Amino acid sequence: MVVAMDSWNLSALIDRRQAPGSQVYALLREHIVKAHFLPGAALSEKRVAEELGVSRTPVREALIRLAEDGLVNIVPQSGTYVAPIDVAAVYDSQLIREALECATVFAAARKVKPEEADDLGRILAEQKRHLAAGDHEGFIAADDALHARLIEISGHKGVARTVQGAKLHLDRIRYIAGEDSPHIHFVIGQHEEIIDRVIHHDGRGARRAMRGHLRLVFEKLDRLLWERQVLFATGPRNGRGVGRNRTTLAAARPARNAAP
Repeated sequence: MVVAMDSWNLSALIDRRQAPGSQVYALLREHIVKAHFLPGAALSEKRVAEELGVSRTPVREALIRLAEDGLVNIVPQSGTYVAPIDVAAVYDSQLIREALECATVFAAARKVKPEEADDLGRILAEQKRHLAAGDHEGFIAADDALHARLIEISGHKGVARTVQGAKLHLDRIRYIAGEDSPHIHFVIGQHEEIIDRVIHHDGRGARRAMRGHLRLVFEKLDRLLWERQVLFATGPRNGRGVGRNRTTLAAARPARNAAP
């Protein structure tokens, strides 16, 4: 399925008091990452400009930046299209995120204060409320807030920006895959374990729990490759192709019992 650009009212999201360039980029990037525009969707420079009520220049610049991010493909004499998900980019993103967040959660467990532990509990409670309401985007937003707060507690606030950039391709998987009921409750349980390890100053346990939690994305990736391979830059869908992809993923994935 391809979501058309005109299925979304974007113009109301542009702040006319500010320069449009960065806003257009951020808006299109968000809609691609959140799977409002699926791989293959056409992004006409002219139509995007009309929808947003801006000139074509900031749209053109935004599309170039999105191409550099690997989120769109600009095809000469044809048009601009939302790029398929690059499996290699997902693995690169995961490698960066895991290295940084496992290090920062270890530090957070050493530094956490009682009031910071309370913050973590409040964010987790908010995530549970989104779960009960069936609000998937709210659930992910609370998930991101929890991880960001753990980084802050570690004392390495600057890492958050790097992690946010690294999550770009991972987040496409998170939004497209959605959450089935057993899986989403498992995520809550993992968050509870991470918080428990942190507030009890168990750095190694927190790091181990975080690593297992972050690697859950591989199960989503496997499922999407099997069920919706058309979304990926992995070649045509057929039995042999899928089999090769799944074998490659299994070989590339870090072992679950890696050193703590």
